[in-house]
Amino acid sequence: MPTDIDLFRWRLAETVAWCSSRAPVDDVANSLRSAALKPSLTETGTGPLLTTTQAREMRLRRLAESDSPAAHPVNGLIPKHSDTERQAQITRERLAIVEGVAQQRAHLLRAEDRYPERQAQDLTNGRLLICEPERSLFDCISSAESDGFFDEADLPPWDCWLCYVSEDEYVLPDGDRERLWTVVSWVPPSLLEKAQAGFAAHIMGALHWAEDVSSPLIRDLKTAGLL
Repeated sequence: MPTDIDLFRWRLAETVAWCSSRAPVDDVANSLRSAALKPSLTETGTGPLLTTTQAREMRLRRLAESDSPAAHPVNGLIPKHSDTERQAQITRERLAIVEGVAQQRAHLLRAEDRYPERQAQDLTNGRLLICEPERSLFDCISSAESDGFFDEADLPPWDCWLCYVSEDEYVLPDGDRERLWTVVSWVPPSLLEKAQAGFAAHIMGALHWAEDVSSPLIRDLKTAGLL
């Protein structure tokens, strides 16, 4: 996971180089989900980042902790495992998955003699997107509205993934402060309209444009002129 700006700039440059020639608007669902970068299953058999079961467990846990009347019927359905242990396991798996995608992308760019000559200096007219998989409802609304740019878990295509970040304090657009585990992705300019359509349709706060939130990483990116 990139933790310094120099490394993030290289990761961004790699992603731009890879995606720029693979983002036709007539095949949004598949063009940036290349077989060469498809994430592998984890040791526990989970999918690319979050299974339906994992998402349901975390959603039920949040609901049970809320003041919503809907919380009471689900209390008995919440798994008894340690939240800390479970989250640590999921975080390690997601980090390994996203890093695996990034390393394979860099390897293939070198093999194709297309590795960028320098670090990224800006977003090349694209945007950075923050996705928190745990908030997904798996309702496919963002997927339908974006013509498949987002999948059923509100995740953007894996070719676009930059890093997986766990930060203690995100300040969200509504002013809430939370600890979030998020996937940071670069959205190519040719697909911004599709991504915005899916973003506008989703309802659970799983998606944020990077410039609209605050966190240590986001503040560093703004200081570096990347946002």
